[in-house]
Amino acid sequence: MLKGMINKVYLAVAVLGLFGGAFGANVEPFVFEDIAADHDSQQAQFDYMLKYKLFGRDYLTIGNDVVIPDKSGWNGTRGNITTNARLSLGGMTLAGGGISVGDQCQLTSGPIHAQTLTSGNDNGQSLFGGTVCLANTSVSDAVKAGILRASGTLDSLTSTCPNLPEAPENLSIPVISWPDSMTVDINIPDRGVEYIDIPDGDGTYDYFVKSIHTGTEDTLYIRMQDGGRLTRIFVQDLSIRNHTAIRVVYRTDEGDVVQAQDKYRGNLMFYTNQDISIINSDDWIMQGTYITTGKIYLACNIDFAGQLLANQLEIGNKLKGENFRFVPFDPPILDIKFPELGEDGGLRENDQTVSIPISLDTNANVDVYFTYCFDLRDGVELSDFNYEETDFPVCGESTPVRVKIPEGELVADRNIEINVKVDDLVELNDWLVIKIEIESGAVLPGNKTSGELKVRLIDADSKITPSFDTTKVYSEKENYTGSVDIIAINNKTDSTTLTLDSAYAGRYSLDPTTGVLTLLTAVNYEVTQVDTIKVTLQNGSDSPITRYFPITVIDVNEKPTVADAQFTVDENATAGTFVGKVVASDPDVINLTEYGKLTYSLEDSTAGMASKFTIDGSGNIRVASGATLDYETMPAEFYVKVVVKDPQGLSATAAVTITLKDVDENPKIVVDDDNDGDDDTEEKCVANCTTDNRGSGPNNILTVGVEENVPDNTVVFEYVVSDEDRDEVTRLTPTLRDNNGTGVDSLFGIKMEENAQTHEWKVVVFVKDSSKLDFENIKTDHEVTVIVTDSTGKADSIVRVIRIIDVNELPILAHQEFELDEHKDAGTVVGEMESGDLDKASGFTQNTFTAVAGDTAFFSVTSDGKIVSKKEFDYETERTTYEITVALTDKNDPTLTVTETMKIEIKNKPEAPHITDTEFEVKENVPDSTEIGTITSKDPDGEDDPRTYKLVEESDFVIVTEDGRILVKDSTKFDYETVTSVTIKVSVTDQDNLSSDTLITIKLVDVNEAPDVPDQTITVKEDAVVGSDVGKIAASDPDTAKAFSTLTYELVEESEQFSVKEDGTVVLKKELDYETDSVYVIKVRVTDGDLADTALVTVKVGNVVEKTELEITRAETKDSVWLNPDTLFINTTDLCIEWKADGKLMGPDCDLDLHEGENVIVKEYKTPGKDVPGVDTLVVFVSKQSPVVTVTAVVDDGKKPNIFTIVEEQQTADTAFYVNSKKNDILVKVKDPVSGAKDSFVVKLDLDTMNIPAKTFTSTLEGFTGAGLTLNENPASGASHTPVNDEKVAVSYTEVVNGQELTVTYYTDKDGNIIESADGVKVMTVAYVTEVKGQKVVISYSVDAVTGEVVKTSGGYAKPESSSSGSGKSGDKSSSSGKSGDKDSGKSATFENAVVFTVTYDYVDEAGNTVTVAYGVDAEGNLVKNEDGNLGYEVSYTYTNKYGNSATQSVFIVLDQVPPKVEILFPLEGDVIYSNFVDVKWTVDIGDGRGAVVQDTLITQGLVKGGNAIVRFYRDKAGNEASDTVRVIMKNAKDVDIAIEQAVTEITKDKVAEYYATHEPAEGETYAVTIYNSKTEKEVETLVGGGYKTKTGSGEEPYPGLPGHLGPTLGIETKVPTINAVGGLATLDDIVGSDGLVPLEGVDAEESEKVTVEEYVQQYCSTEFAENVGADLSKANLYSTKMYVKIWIYTSLGQFADYYAFTQDLNNPEYVNDAGLLTLYFEMKPDKDGNVRSETGRLYATGAYVFRTEVEMKSTLRCSLPPFVKTSGGMEPEKPTNKVGSARTVKEDLLKSFGYKRPNMK
Repeated sequence: MLKGMINKVYLAVAVLGLFGGAFGANVEPFVFEDIAADHDSQQAQFDYMLKYKLFGRDYLTIGNDVVIPDKSGWNGTRGNITTNARLSLGGMTLAGGGISVGDQCQLTSGPIHAQTLTSGNDNGQSLFGGTVCLANTSVSDAVKAGILRASGTLDSLTSTCPNLPEAPENLSIPVISWPDSMTVDINIPDRGVEYIDIPDGDGTYDYFVKSIHTGTEDTLYIRMQDGGRLTRIFVQDLSIRNHTAIRVVYRTDEGDVVQAQDKYRGNLMFYTNQDISIINSDDWIMQGTYITTGKIYLACNIDFAGQLLANQLEIGNKLKGENFRFVPFDPPILDIKFPELGEDGGLRENDQTVSIPISLDTNANVDVYFTYCFDLRDGVELSDFNYEETDFPVCGESTPVRVKIPEGELVADRNIEINVKVDDLVELNDWLVIKIEIESGAVLPGNKTSGELKVRLIDADSKITPSFDTTKVYSEKENYTGSVDIIAINNKTDSTTLTLDSAYAGRYSLDPTTGVLTLLTAVNYEVTQVDTIKVTLQNGSDSPITRYFPITVIDVNEKPTVADAQFTVDENATAGTFVGKVVASDPDVINLTEYGKLTYSLEDSTAGMASKFTIDGSGNIRVASGATLDYETMPAEFYVKVVVKDPQGLSATAAVTITLKDVDENPKIVVDDDNDGDDDTEEKCVANCTTDNRGSGPNNILTVGVEENVPDNTVVFEYVVSDEDRDEVTRLTPTLRDNNGTGVDSLFGIKMEENAQTHEWKVVVFVKDSSKLDFENIKTDHEVTVIVTDSTGKADSIVRVIRIIDVNELPILAHQEFELDEHKDAGTVVGEMESGDLDKASGFTQNTFTAVAGDTAFFSVTSDGKIVSKKEFDYETERTTYEITVALTDKNDPTLTVTETMKIEIKNKPEAPHITDTEFEVKENVPDSTEIGTITSKDPDGEDDPRTYKLVEESDFVIVTEDGRILVKDSTKFDYETVTSVTIKVSVTDQDNLSSDTLITIKLVDVNEAPDVPDQTITVKEDAVVGSDVGKIAASDPDTAKAFSTLTYELVEESEQFSVKEDGTVVLKKELDYETDSVYVIKVRVTDGDLADTALVTVKVGNVVEKTELEITRAETKDSVWLNPDTLFINTTDLCIEWKADGKLMGPDCDLDLHEGENVIVKEYKTPGKDVPGVDTLVVFVSKQSPVVTVTAVVDDGKKPNIFTIVEEQQTADTAFYVNSKKNDILVKVKDPVSGAKDSFVVKLDLDTMNIPAKTFTSTLEGFTGAGLTLNENPASGASHTPVNDEKVAVSYTEVVNGQELTVTYYTDKDGNIIESADGVKVMTVAYVTEVKGQKVVISYSVDAVTGEVVKTSGGYAKPESSSSGSGKSGDKSSSSGKSGDKDSGKSATFENAVVFTVTYDYVDEAGNTVTVAYGVDAEGNLVKNEDGNLGYEVSYTYTNKYGNSATQSVFIVLDQVPPKVEILFPLEGDVIYSNFVDVKWTVDIGDGRGAVVQDTLITQGLVKGGNAIVRFYRDKAGNEASDTVRVIMKNAKDVDIAIEQAVTEITKDKVAEYYATHEPAEGETYAVTIYNSKTEKEVETLVGGGYKTKTGSGEEPYPGLPGHLGPTLGIETKVPTINAVGGLATLDDIVGSDGLVPLEGVDAEESEKVTVEEYVQQYCSTEFAENVGADLSKANLYSTKMYVKIWIYTSLGQFADYYAFTQDLNNPEYVNDAGLLTLYFEMKPDKDGNVRSETGRLYATGAYVFRTEVEMKSTLRCSLPPFVKTSGGMEPEKPTNKVGSARTVKEDLLKSFGYKRPNMK
């Protein structure tokens, strides 16, 4: 019966799970623009893209502390991969450029394929796994260390890697064509939930959506059929906000099932063209493949399953991606061939190993990983198997076996193997369960990631029956037919027959007796790698045995194919020009390396043509380097052969026809026709004589010289011209263009000439009018462009400069008169002579001055024209007029000399008198009005002139009369012992009202004064010992001088009882008896040696009695005990005392009624029988007031920002100090308000962390936190109470946990109530003390005092402000750190950087100063840093005063050592700017993940002629500074530029009426002047004029809302003087430093000599400036600038029409922009009818006119400007032109034509 049961068991093998719809996603509607348009090419690119886990076409950048360990899926870019520190990234990594990683980075699994690989510091952490394939294998030691750490050898570093994929050079994110109308908008409110329902069905579902906008904390569910459906969602407008979850949901019979991350199957894709920012996700779940043609920015910890594919990909700092799983879209299906598992539908007991093949339905896009184990249940035991023969992992007991299917393969690298043991038992068939778990890269049937495979185990009985040999392996070659093999049978009998299943009859035949298997139809390896047949074994009447046999197909190399092609290419195509792509293929698409990777080469078909082209590995044909394709000399059509070969040498050839296309070619100007290496103008060239310059650069244009006044038709230069197009050279047209408007047309001409002998053509530039070649009246250099143009408009050109050569001429010198004030020092510059020279060339204007006659004994002349005095002159005693004859000589030609007489007048200057007597003496104690002395003085203008005297400042001591007598004012103040001298300031004034002040000293003379000894009493006990000192007599002397104040004492009358020593000590001579005599009187005399005094001294005798001995022995508060106290300082009024009276303990007494301040406790007790009670006193000072401690980081202000620097602003809530160095100065100040004591010191702090073993946290401290300590209000150890900061009381006690003593501290208010956090949690701190390398370290943590639960804190880091961006003016970081408030503690608070433990240690600097340093770590002891990756330290200082009151203050310091990055985007290095200013575009990247931010300040900069450096600095709040500099050249910009507003002004009467309704001009007004206000961006009317005198304008906008003006208008743009390039009009605030002082050296630094603004104005500015300077320094102009304008108006025929002249002040800073530019308009005002009239009232007719404009701008310095240098005469400006009074003049005279059309009056 049992056997019958076994025979009735049928095949029962199943995978448990769900079976979904058909999968397989086509590339459409995606289009890869860089790839051939056919479907196969597009689909291959789509499949290739889905191999990537992370892809950024242009770049892939990764920040600090990023962890993405998943080893499956590729990471790649065709650009560069750059990362910061501490990266851990799994998977293959490919880069078309270089890979640059920061410190301690790990590419854990590899392989790596890139051009270069660079690394930051190794620090024992770097790791570069797998093959490292680099174009440049020269790597740093840090990279080598990482390779060795991963592989143990450098053999994995190579430059040849045929088995590795290439970098994604042609991969770009595809595009789509969006439907014309999309109406679906999905907007999810904050904390909302939304579903997108996907309809059931097979195949891929594409869903087009107009917009999806999520809010905060939203969830978007994609709900699809059970088992899933491939879904692609195309979104035009996609916005994902903070804390958004996107998840897949399956509709099942049991309801909706949300797919967990490890169950997501790769069936969801999002596509958009917008940037995707995934920030502040905080481990929210996201699923799907996200694709964008824009940028993906990932900056948060995220629980992610899917792919991120973009054209730019950036990952920010601190991404903990341990849950980041690569799940490709549309993964392959893992297929286990269930029927192959054994005979009779199972595995038979036969001691033979059976392999279960595993394969995919399609080739793996990436490496596929899965695990399996055997689940022994339902009676199946390990002993049923020969488990030693195979890997036999038992679920739950051993590690599952991990299996890999390599990328590009179908079959796994190993099979599941089972060997069922034969036993003697007759038993029922059992089931073996195999559990499968997909790790990555594929799914199970039914779109599952896990499942079970149940295999029947078939019992073997004692009968020997035939069976299949399951150990034999079968194989066949592709493309082959014929005998394959013999099906092997065990225990075969004559009755054994084999039958091939009919489903295979057309492909195979099987001999039923011999078992010979024959292949009838060839198999293609590229389609089928493993074939399968089903064979049934029949042995007599036994039950048939059926088995599936896998037959491995062997790949055979096959010949490639290549198609003929035809292409067209332009003649003269440059090297690298794309010609076309030949299409080749190879049937061997699987084993590419061995058989299928093709190489291409070119061979001649038309002779010599193959060398003109190249072909790459993709079949792209391009023009070769150095190849010449000339239609005129080559065949129009030619042929090349393309040969393609596979790795085994099989080849195919295609014929390629290339047609050469004729192209019209440019004519050429040949600069070196004779090929001698020099330009053909070499004989006339004067500068930049090179053949490689055709005038493209601004500073090196070839320059040809021509002397002024040479004859007409003189050849300036000529060049040979050519044109490759037939006969075109004879039709060339020459043009000479005036590049800079210097009048070239009137000076030079151009023509074409043919050489009659050589028939060469030349373009010739010649002198047109020699009379105009006047060096002094025309521009020196004339930049021209020579152009030759053919008949089709093609042209060639060169740029040349024609330079006019100067001729030397006689200098000019005129008679001049000078003045010199008397009494000026010898060497004073009297003046500088003005001279002229018609020449302009520096070589002809080097003229020198010499004195040749006249008063040369008194004056000299410098070579540069300064007249210098040789002596000091006195107007009153010497002559006042002098003359010298001066010669002016040309240095280069001494014959060119001119002489002239110069006159010097000496000017009289009134002089002030001065006091000659400055010291007087007077005795002390003189009476009032005593005359001390009379003041005398001298006057250089005459001693007989009357003079008066007076005190400059009132004196309490003296008065001064007008005639100079000094009289005592208050005699009581003349006390030598109080004051020894008096200083007064006296002024003397002469008749010219000139005066001077002088300090006069009055010295007091000491006078001896008598000592004073008062009557006094001395007390002495009656038991005093004879000879002992019993007292001392007190006396005083008002004198302080030792000569007058040394006192001696003596008795006036002899005493029997007492004697007196010289120092006043009273000595007992005889015993005393109180009862006999209790009072004595002695008379004492004291003398200073000259004067004396006497006094009566009473000596009282004190009685001696018996007294109780009493002593206070103990004082106690709840925290402290004192023994035998006399003075106590305590912070509580609760005090108990004990005392002893004659040895007997008394008390305690606790009712003492103490109060704040001094308390005197007196204990009095009289022991019975004693005369007097005993008394003891205890002084108790009580204060509950805490001291005050301040702790600050010392900020170094030495490096002040310059005007080109932006300094990052700290957020308001951020109170931290940011530093960029571990070494910092900490200033500690202590003030005790009770004692009045103050102290301060600076700690030289070196920030560091402690190297604490990890087990301290994971073992020791985990044991403490697990103990769950709660508040113990009555600890056995007792508790201490310390008032802190006048706010709270610190209560501390000890607990013992795990044998360790811990300190517990909590805080109460002054009433003893425990202080709670903002969340209502009572928090206490538990501290554990340990030692690290001999240093005491405290590790503490916070717990809920009620529950014992650990409370995590923020660690002191401030939360980012709610604003999500905000560069402000400086690109501020979006998050910053600082001290957080109390709300940051409590069990309900959450933190981005959670601190579990605080590590604290004392830091002692070299001076012995101490502070406490603390920082936060997590539960494993890892440092907790802020969002920017910076570590914060809390530095604190605690001071406890003698009362026991404590104050603690701390400062939070954040160490930021990462500098910002500054880049100037415009202008570029070397740009030529033809303007006085430039708009600067610059960015700052502060490393916050937002990238570079464009700045909105310092965006305009003024320029000076020549080279200019444009520099921008940025300093972050930690002091890290970065800058960028570009250098530009300002060329041909004018300080004054004049332009016409409109070429033709047409005035309508209606327009005039509209604007004159409110702004009608005055009667007779014909013109107005307005200035553009750069601050308000409006014009302001400043002047008006016409038939009346010019007057001030309205000061208002002339035409509100009207762009431009009504009448003909002339615009004048000018550059006014500035101090710096970005400061606008030069004003006083421009030279004031950040400390409010003016640095004289021009450098705002500490070491610079500086003066106050007031001192600067008084010493270096004009009187007019000093009188008018106000409080607003930005309105105090350093220059006084006026513009003088003259305007003549002519008709186009030269007839005079009108004349205007006006003067405009240019001193309002509001009118000037940052670059110093100002715009002024002159408008000819129409009258109310719209007519423009002349100043005389005549109407202007319609027609053409000319403005002739003469503009002169004169700027006069009102103050001398820094930098100053020290001279013998004091501080003088370094540049003479910066001296007060210096003038700067700019002139411009221009002609501008304009048109005017009168209004239609009809």
